[in-house]
Amino acid sequence: MINIRVPQGIRKVADQIKNIFLDSPHFGYNNICSLLVLFLFDLENLSELGRNSPWASSTSELSRAVQSFEPNRFMRRLQKSILRRYKGKINADDFCLAVDDTDNPKYGKGIFRAGNWKSSKGKYFGQKILMIVLVDIKRGIALPLSYEFLAKKDDPDYQLAFDVAIRLLQELFELGIPKIPLVADSWFFSADFATKLKNMGIDFIGEMKSNRKVKKTTQHSECWSSLLKLFAGLKKKKFGKKKAVKWYQECLLRVKKIDFKLRVIAVYNNRKERNPFAYYASTNSEISGARIFKFYKARWKIECLFRDLKQWLSFGRLPCRGENAAHLAVCLPLALIVSLRLDSPQGWGLDKRDSIGKMISIVRENSLEKSLDFLVHNKESKLVDDLRARRDRSRVNKKCVNRTAEEMAA
Repeated sequence: MINIRVPQGIRKVADQIKNIFLDSPHFGYNNICSLLVLFLFDLENLSELGRNSPWASSTSELSRAVQSFEPNRFMRRLQKSILRRYKGKINADDFCLAVDDTDNPKYGKGIFRAGNWKSSKGKYFGQKILMIVLVDIKRGIALPLSYEFLAKKDDPDYQLAFDVAIRLLQELFELGIPKIPLVADSWFFSADFATKLKNMGIDFIGEMKSNRKVKKTTQHSECWSSLLKLFAGLKKKKFGKKKAVKWYQECLLRVKKIDFKLRVIAVYNNRKERNPFAYYASTNSEISGARIFKFYKARWKIECLFRDLKQWLSFGRLPCRGENAAHLAVCLPLALIVSLRLDSPQGWGLDKRDSIGKMISIVRENSLEKSLDFLVHNKESKLVDDLRARRDRSRVNKKCVNRTAEEMAA
Protein backbone atom coordinates (compact mmCIF):
# COMPACT_ATOMS: atom_id res chain seq x y z
CA MET A 1 0.00 0.00 0.00
CA ILE A 2 1.51 3.34 -1.11
CA ASN A 3 2.21 5.75 1.75
CA ILE A 4 3.55 9.15 0.65
CA ARG A 5 3.38 10.95 3.99
CA VAL A 6 3.94 9.80 7.58
CA PRO A 7 0.49 9.40 9.24
CA GLN A 8 -0.21 11.82 12.07
CA GLY A 9 -0.66 9.02 14.59
CA ILE A 10 2.75 7.54 13.72
CA ARG A 11 4.36 10.91 14.44
CA LYS A 12 2.57 10.94 17.78
CA VAL A 13 3.98 7.54 18.76
CA ALA A 14 7.45 8.40 17.43
CA ASP A 15 7.49 11.60 19.50
CA GLN A 16 6.66 9.60 22.62
CA ILE A 17 9.44 7.03 22.20
CA LYS A 18 12.21 8.92 20.37
CA ASN A 19 14.10 9.75 23.59
CA ILE A 20 14.68 6.03 24.16
CA PHE A 21 16.92 5.93 21.10
CA LEU A 22 19.06 9.02 21.76
CA ASP A 23 22.16 6.88 22.40
CA SER A 24 21.70 4.75 19.28
CA PRO A 25 23.44 6.02 16.12
CA HIS A 26 21.09 3.90 13.97
CA PHE A 27 17.75 5.17 15.30
CA GLY A 28 16.90 8.58 13.91
CA TYR A 29 13.34 9.94 13.88
CA ASN A 30 12.85 8.79 10.29
CA ASN A 31 13.87 5.22 11.15
CA ILE A 32 11.43 5.09 14.07
CA CYS A 33 8.57 6.30 11.85
CA SER A 34 9.56 3.86 9.10
CA LEU A 35 9.46 0.81 11.37
CA LEU A 36 6.19 1.88 12.99
CA VAL A 37 4.62 2.20 9.52
CA LEU A 38 5.85 -1.30 8.65
CA PHE A 39 3.76 -2.76 11.49
CA LEU A 40 0.78 -0.42 11.14
CA PHE A 41 0.39 -1.23 7.45
CA ASP A 42 1.08 -4.96 7.93
CA LEU A 43 3.99 -4.98 5.46
CA GLU A 44 5.93 -8.21 4.97
CA ASN A 45 9.51 -6.94 5.23
CA LEU A 46 11.84 -3.95 5.08
CA SER A 47 12.05 -4.04 1.27
CA GLU A 48 8.27 -3.83 0.91
CA LEU A 49 8.32 -0.86 3.26
CA GLY A 50 10.84 0.89 1.00
CA ARG A 51 8.83 0.16 -2.16
CA ASN A 52 5.65 1.62 -0.71
CA SER A 53 7.02 4.53 1.36
CA PRO A 54 9.44 6.73 -0.65
CA TRP A 55 10.24 8.83 2.42
CA ALA A 56 11.40 5.78 4.42
CA SER A 57 15.04 5.00 5.16
CA SER A 58 16.94 2.50 3.04
CA THR A 59 16.63 -1.23 3.71
CA SER A 60 20.26 -1.46 4.87
CA GLU A 61 19.89 1.45 7.29
CA LEU A 62 16.68 0.03 8.76
CA SER A 63 18.29 -3.39 9.12
CA ARG A 64 21.11 -1.87 11.17
CA ALA A 65 18.56 -0.06 13.32
CA VAL A 66 16.64 -3.28 13.98
CA GLN A 67 19.78 -5.06 15.20
CA SER A 68 20.57 -2.23 17.66
CA PHE A 69 17.15 -2.23 19.34
CA GLU A 70 17.08 -2.28 23.18
CA PRO A 71 13.81 -3.81 24.48
CA ASN A 72 14.25 -3.22 28.23
CA ARG A 73 14.33 0.56 28.01
CA PHE A 74 11.45 0.49 25.56
CA MET A 75 9.14 -1.56 27.81
CA ARG A 76 10.00 0.53 30.87
CA ARG A 77 8.88 3.64 28.96
CA LEU A 78 5.69 1.92 27.81
CA GLN A 79 4.83 0.77 31.35
CA LYS A 80 5.39 4.25 32.83
CA SER A 81 3.33 5.75 30.02
CA ILE A 82 0.33 3.55 30.88
CA LEU A 83 0.65 4.36 34.60
CA ARG A 84 0.89 8.09 33.87
CA ARG A 85 -2.20 8.12 31.66
CA TYR A 86 -4.35 6.41 34.30
CA LYS A 87 -3.12 8.89 36.95
CA GLY A 88 -3.51 6.62 39.97
CA LYS A 89 -7.01 5.43 39.03
CA ILE A 90 -6.06 1.74 38.77
CA ASN A 91 -8.03 -0.09 41.48
CA ALA A 92 -9.08 -3.63 42.39
CA ASP A 93 -12.72 -3.07 41.39
CA ASP A 94 -12.40 -1.86 37.80
CA PHE A 95 -9.05 -3.36 36.79
CA CYS A 96 -7.25 -6.69 36.89
CA LEU A 97 -4.09 -8.24 35.53
CA ALA A 98 -4.16 -11.18 33.12
CA VAL A 99 -1.39 -13.60 32.15
CA ASP A 100 -1.27 -15.94 29.17
CA ASP A 101 1.08 -17.15 26.45
CA THR A 102 0.62 -17.08 22.70
CA ASP A 103 2.20 -19.00 19.84
CA ASN A 104 4.21 -17.28 17.11
CA PRO A 105 4.97 -19.77 14.30
CA LYS A 106 8.15 -18.85 12.39
CA TYR A 107 10.42 -20.77 10.07
CA GLY A 108 14.12 -20.44 9.27
CA LYS A 109 17.51 -20.45 10.97
CA GLY A 110 18.77 -17.99 13.55
CA ILE A 111 15.32 -17.18 14.99
CA PHE A 112 15.55 -16.18 18.65
CA ARG A 113 14.13 -18.77 21.08
CA ALA A 114 12.60 -20.81 18.25
CA GLY A 115 11.74 -24.44 18.81
CA ASN A 116 9.04 -27.07 18.64
CA TRP A 117 6.05 -26.17 20.79
CA LYS A 118 2.54 -27.41 21.48
CA SER A 119 -0.55 -25.22 21.43
CA SER A 120 -4.32 -25.67 21.41
CA LYS A 121 -4.08 -25.85 17.60
CA GLY A 122 -1.42 -28.56 17.63
CA LYS A 123 2.35 -28.67 17.26
CA TYR A 124 4.26 -25.83 15.59
CA PHE A 125 7.81 -24.51 15.13
CA GLY A 126 8.49 -20.97 16.27
CA GLN A 127 8.32 -18.90 19.44
CA LYS A 128 6.11 -18.92 22.52
CA ILE A 129 5.56 -15.51 24.10
CA LEU A 130 4.27 -15.03 27.65
CA MET A 131 2.54 -11.70 28.32
CA ILE A 132 1.06 -9.85 31.28
CA VAL A 133 -1.61 -7.22 30.54
CA LEU A 134 -3.68 -4.67 32.40
CA VAL A 135 -7.41 -5.16 31.78
CA ASP A 136 -9.60 -2.06 32.03
CA ILE A 137 -12.91 -3.79 32.80
CA LYS A 138 -15.13 -0.73 32.29
CA ARG A 139 -13.70 0.07 28.88
CA GLY A 140 -13.28 -3.58 27.94
CA ILE A 141 -9.66 -3.29 26.75
CA ALA A 142 -6.34 -4.95 27.57
CA LEU A 143 -3.06 -3.03 27.61
CA PRO A 144 0.31 -4.87 27.42
CA LEU A 145 2.61 -4.37 30.41
CA SER A 146 5.32 -7.00 30.09
CA TYR A 147 6.34 -10.03 28.04
CA GLU A 148 9.07 -12.63 27.61
CA PHE A 149 10.02 -15.23 25.01
CA LEU A 150 9.84 -18.58 26.76
CA ALA A 151 12.86 -20.85 26.47
CA LYS A 152 13.02 -24.59 25.81
CA LYS A 153 14.35 -26.97 28.47
CA ASP A 154 17.70 -27.37 26.71
CA ASP A 155 18.25 -23.58 26.71
CA PRO A 156 20.65 -22.30 29.44
CA ASP A 157 18.12 -19.53 30.27
CA TYR A 158 15.23 -21.98 30.74
CA GLN A 159 12.64 -21.15 33.40
CA LEU A 160 9.19 -22.55 34.03
CA ALA A 161 6.47 -20.29 32.61
CA PHE A 162 5.05 -19.91 36.13
CA ASP A 163 8.39 -18.62 37.44
CA VAL A 164 8.73 -16.23 34.49
CA ALA A 165 5.27 -14.83 35.26
CA ILE A 166 6.15 -14.36 38.96
CA ARG A 167 9.36 -12.51 38.04
CA LEU A 168 7.58 -10.22 35.58
CA LEU A 169 4.89 -9.46 38.17
CA GLN A 170 7.48 -8.57 40.80
CA GLU A 171 9.13 -6.16 38.35
CA LEU A 172 5.77 -4.52 37.61
CA PHE A 173 4.96 -4.08 41.30
CA GLU A 174 8.37 -2.49 41.90
CA LEU A 175 7.57 -0.06 39.09
CA GLY A 176 4.33 1.01 40.80
CA ILE A 177 1.61 -1.23 39.35
CA PRO A 178 -0.92 -1.86 42.17
CA LYS A 179 -1.45 -5.42 43.47
CA ILE A 180 -4.83 -5.95 41.82
CA PRO A 181 -6.35 -9.41 41.09
CA LEU A 182 -4.62 -11.62 38.54
CA VAL A 183 -6.63 -13.91 36.22
CA ALA A 184 -5.44 -16.84 34.13
CA ASP A 185 -6.78 -19.88 32.31
CA SER A 186 -6.66 -23.46 33.59
CA TRP A 187 -3.10 -24.05 32.31
CA PHE A 188 -1.75 -21.59 34.89
CA PHE A 189 -3.84 -22.96 37.76
CA SER A 190 -1.05 -24.90 39.45
CA ALA A 191 -0.58 -25.36 43.20
CA ASP A 192 2.86 -23.74 43.16
CA PHE A 193 1.73 -20.70 41.16
CA ALA A 194 -1.37 -20.13 43.30
CA THR A 195 0.64 -20.44 46.53
CA LYS A 196 3.33 -17.99 45.41
CA LEU A 197 0.72 -15.42 44.39
CA LYS A 198 -1.07 -15.85 47.73
CA ASN A 199 2.21 -15.22 49.56
CA MET A 200 2.78 -12.09 47.45
CA GLY A 201 -0.58 -10.71 48.55
CA ILE A 202 -2.24 -11.07 45.14
CA ASP A 203 -5.74 -12.45 44.63
CA PHE A 204 -5.50 -15.15 41.96
CA ILE A 205 -8.57 -16.12 39.94
CA GLY A 206 -8.49 -18.91 37.41
CA GLU A 207 -10.38 -21.71 35.75
CA MET A 208 -10.11 -25.15 37.31
CA LYS A 209 -10.20 -28.37 35.33
CA SER A 210 -13.08 -30.62 36.27
CA ASN A 211 -10.75 -33.51 37.21
CA ARG A 212 -9.11 -31.65 40.12
CA LYS A 213 -9.36 -33.45 43.46
CA VAL A 214 -10.99 -31.44 46.26
CA LYS A 215 -12.54 -31.78 49.72
CA LYS A 216 -14.50 -29.53 52.07
CA THR A 217 -12.26 -29.70 55.15
CA THR A 218 -8.56 -29.80 55.92
CA GLN A 219 -8.90 -33.02 57.92
CA HIS A 220 -6.73 -35.93 56.77
CA SER A 221 -9.57 -38.36 57.45
CA GLU A 222 -11.72 -36.85 54.69
CA CYS A 223 -11.18 -38.45 51.28
CA TRP A 224 -10.47 -36.45 48.16
CA SER A 225 -13.48 -36.20 45.86
CA SER A 226 -14.52 -34.81 42.47
CA LEU A 227 -15.82 -31.28 41.94
CA LEU A 228 -19.11 -32.51 40.46
CA LYS A 229 -19.83 -34.69 43.51
CA LEU A 230 -19.15 -31.97 46.07
CA PHE A 231 -21.29 -29.39 44.26
CA ALA A 232 -24.25 -31.78 43.90
CA GLY A 233 -27.26 -30.50 45.84
CA LEU A 234 -25.90 -27.00 46.56
CA LYS A 235 -28.31 -24.11 46.00
CA LYS A 236 -27.96 -22.27 42.70
CA LYS A 237 -27.81 -18.48 42.62
CA LYS A 238 -27.93 -16.17 39.62
CA PHE A 239 -26.10 -13.09 38.39
CA GLY A 240 -26.26 -10.99 35.27
CA LYS A 241 -29.18 -9.31 33.51
CA LYS A 242 -31.70 -10.40 30.87
CA LYS A 243 -30.05 -12.64 28.25
CA ALA A 244 -26.72 -12.60 30.10
CA VAL A 245 -28.07 -14.36 33.21
CA LYS A 246 -25.90 -17.19 34.56
CA TRP A 247 -26.48 -19.56 37.46
CA TYR A 248 -23.79 -20.63 39.88
CA GLN A 249 -23.02 -22.58 43.03
CA GLU A 250 -20.21 -21.63 45.38
CA CYS A 251 -18.27 -23.41 48.08
CA LEU A 252 -15.06 -23.14 50.10
CA LEU A 253 -12.88 -26.08 49.12
CA ARG A 254 -9.43 -27.45 49.76
CA VAL A 255 -7.73 -28.32 46.47
CA LYS A 256 -5.14 -31.09 46.39
CA LYS A 257 -1.55 -29.85 46.89
CA ILE A 258 -2.77 -26.40 48.02
CA ASP A 259 -2.57 -25.84 51.79
CA PHE A 260 -5.33 -23.22 52.07
CA LYS A 261 -8.97 -23.09 51.08
CA LEU A 262 -10.20 -21.51 47.86
CA ARG A 263 -13.55 -20.03 46.95
CA VAL A 264 -14.75 -22.22 44.05
CA ILE A 265 -17.82 -21.66 41.87
CA ALA A 266 -19.55 -23.90 39.34
CA VAL A 267 -21.26 -21.89 36.58
CA TYR A 268 -24.29 -22.95 34.51
CA ASN A 269 -26.05 -21.45 31.50
CA ASN A 270 -29.46 -22.20 33.01
CA ARG A 271 -30.90 -23.35 36.31
CA LYS A 272 -31.90 -26.84 35.19
CA GLU A 273 -28.48 -27.89 33.87
CA ARG A 274 -26.90 -30.75 35.79
CA ASN A 275 -23.29 -30.21 34.69
CA PRO A 276 -21.59 -26.79 34.84
CA PHE A 277 -19.78 -25.45 31.79
CA ALA A 278 -16.82 -24.34 33.95
CA TYR A 279 -15.35 -24.17 37.45
CA TYR A 280 -13.60 -21.01 38.61
CA ALA A 281 -11.64 -20.50 41.83
CA SER A 282 -10.00 -17.69 43.78
CA THR A 283 -7.30 -17.70 46.45
CA ASN A 284 -9.37 -15.00 48.20
CA SER A 285 -11.84 -16.96 50.33
CA GLU A 286 -13.93 -13.82 51.06
CA ILE A 287 -14.69 -12.91 47.44
CA SER A 288 -18.21 -13.45 46.09
CA GLY A 289 -19.03 -15.87 43.29
CA ALA A 290 -20.36 -13.06 41.10
CA ARG A 291 -17.09 -11.17 41.50
CA ILE A 292 -15.05 -14.24 40.58
CA PHE A 293 -17.02 -14.61 37.36
CA LYS A 294 -16.72 -10.88 36.60
CA PHE A 295 -12.94 -11.01 36.79
CA TYR A 296 -12.58 -14.25 34.88
CA LYS A 297 -14.82 -12.94 32.11
CA ALA A 298 -12.41 -9.97 31.82
CA ARG A 299 -9.60 -12.46 31.07
CA TRP A 300 -10.95 -12.85 27.54
CA LYS A 301 -9.56 -9.39 26.72
CA ILE A 302 -6.01 -10.76 26.60
CA GLU A 303 -7.15 -13.18 23.88
CA CYS A 304 -8.69 -10.24 21.99
CA LEU A 305 -5.38 -8.38 22.35
CA PHE A 306 -3.42 -11.29 20.86
CA ARG A 307 -5.91 -11.47 17.97
CA ASP A 308 -5.66 -7.74 17.21
CA LEU A 309 -1.86 -7.74 17.39
CA LYS A 310 -1.51 -10.68 15.03
CA GLN A 311 -4.32 -9.80 12.62
CA TRP A 312 -3.65 -6.08 12.26
CA LEU A 313 -0.13 -5.21 13.45
CA SER A 314 2.21 -8.00 12.20
CA PHE A 315 2.99 -9.00 15.79
CA GLY A 316 6.26 -10.98 15.88
CA ARG A 317 6.44 -11.44 12.11
CA LEU A 318 9.39 -9.23 11.13
CA PRO A 319 11.63 -11.57 9.06
CA CYS A 320 14.92 -10.37 10.60
CA ARG A 321 17.07 -12.76 12.59
CA GLY A 322 18.53 -12.38 16.04
CA GLU A 323 17.37 -11.44 19.53
CA ASN A 324 17.04 -7.69 18.97
CA ALA A 325 14.91 -8.16 15.85
CA ALA A 326 12.62 -10.57 17.73
CA HIS A 327 12.07 -8.02 20.50
CA LEU A 328 11.47 -5.15 18.09
CA ALA A 329 8.81 -7.22 16.28
CA VAL A 330 6.95 -7.44 19.60
CA CYS A 331 7.61 -4.02 21.17
CA LEU A 332 6.60 -1.73 18.30
CA PRO A 333 3.17 -3.36 17.78
CA LEU A 334 2.64 -3.02 21.56
CA ALA A 335 3.43 0.70 21.42
CA LEU A 336 1.02 1.15 18.51
CA ILE A 337 -1.87 -0.62 20.19
CA VAL A 338 -1.39 1.34 23.44
CA SER A 339 -1.41 4.59 21.47
CA LEU A 340 -4.52 3.59 19.50
CA ARG A 341 -6.32 2.75 22.75
CA LEU A 342 -5.19 5.66 24.92
CA ASP A 343 -4.25 8.52 22.55
CA SER A 344 -7.26 8.56 20.24
CA PRO A 345 -8.97 10.70 19.14
CA GLN A 346 -6.39 13.39 19.96
CA GLY A 347 -3.44 11.64 18.38
CA TRP A 348 -5.11 9.67 15.62
CA GLY A 349 -8.38 11.48 14.90
CA LEU A 350 -10.35 8.27 15.62
CA ASP A 351 -13.21 7.17 17.83
CA LYS A 352 -11.70 5.26 20.77
CA ARG A 353 -14.89 3.18 21.07
CA ASP A 354 -14.16 1.49 17.72
CA SER A 355 -12.42 -1.86 17.42
CA ILE A 356 -8.70 -1.92 16.64
CA GLY A 357 -9.50 -3.37 13.22
CA LYS A 358 -11.78 -0.49 12.33
CA MET A 359 -9.29 2.08 13.64
CA ILE A 360 -6.44 0.70 11.57
CA SER A 361 -8.62 0.33 8.47
CA ILE A 362 -9.57 4.02 8.73
CA VAL A 363 -5.92 5.05 9.16
CA ARG A 364 -4.91 3.00 6.09
CA GLU A 365 -7.72 4.39 3.95
CA ASN A 366 -6.93 7.97 5.00
CA SER A 367 -3.27 7.42 4.16
CA LEU A 368 -4.11 5.95 0.73
CA GLU A 369 -6.46 8.84 -0.07
CA LYS A 370 -3.83 11.42 0.83
CA SER A 371 -1.18 9.52 -1.14
CA LEU A 372 -3.33 9.39 -4.28
CA ASP A 373 -4.10 13.10 -3.97
CA PHE A 374 -0.39 13.85 -3.62
CA LEU A 375 0.50 11.74 -6.67
CA VAL A 376 -2.12 13.51 -8.82
CA HIS A 377 -1.12 17.05 -7.86
CA ASN A 378 2.67 16.67 -7.40
CA LYS A 379 3.78 14.57 -10.34
CA GLU A 380 7.28 16.08 -10.52
CA SER A 381 8.17 16.08 -6.82
CA LYS A 382 11.21 14.23 -5.48
CA LEU A 383 9.00 11.89 -3.43
CA VAL A 384 7.14 10.80 -6.58
CA ASP A 385 10.46 10.37 -8.41
CA ASP A 386 11.79 8.22 -5.57
CA LEU A 387 8.61 6.14 -5.55
CA ARG A 388 8.98 5.41 -9.28
CA ALA A 389 12.58 4.34 -8.76
CA ARG A 390 11.82 2.12 -5.77
CA ARG A 391 8.96 0.41 -7.59
CA ASP A 392 10.81 -0.06 -10.87
CA ARG A 393 10.08 -3.50 -12.33
CA SER A 394 13.74 -4.14 -13.06
CA ARG A 395 14.39 -4.23 -9.30
CA VAL A 396 11.78 -6.85 -8.39
CA ASN A 397 13.36 -9.26 -5.84
CA LYS A 398 16.22 -6.80 -5.41
CA LYS A 399 16.94 -4.13 -2.84
CA CYS A 400 14.89 -1.00 -3.65
CA VAL A 401 16.86 2.24 -4.13
CA ASN A 402 16.17 5.86 -5.08
CA ARG A 403 16.97 7.13 -8.56
CA THR A 404 19.68 9.44 -7.24
CA ALA A 405 21.43 6.44 -5.71
CA GLU A 406 21.24 4.57 -9.01
CA GLU A 407 22.74 7.53 -10.89
CA MET A 408 25.59 7.79 -8.39
CA ALA A 409 26.33 4.07 -8.74
CA ALA A 410 26.42 4.45 -12.52
